[in-house]
Amino acid sequence: NAKGLYSAEKYQSAADAFVKLISRYPDQEEVKEASYLLADSYYRSSQWTKALAQYKEIEAKQDQYYKKSVSRQAEIYSTQKD
Repeated sequence: NAKGLYSAEKYQSAADAFVKLISRYPDQEEVKEASYLLADSYYRSSQWTKALAQYKEIEAKQDQYYKKSVSRQAEIYSTQKD
């Protein structure tokens, strides 16, 4: 359901669904993708602070979403002229 909302560009609803999914199933393999899509949902809805926090969590784990997360952080900092 959360991925469907994300695909439909309903980013705030998707973010809410991803938060619930992550909190209910923190040890599932799918949480890695859900965490990235949560961060990206925040990014696409211009919630920079939340996006950065989520991307930094992903960066710390250094999983398959590491490079994408670092790249998005750079984009946000550049956009904010920071």
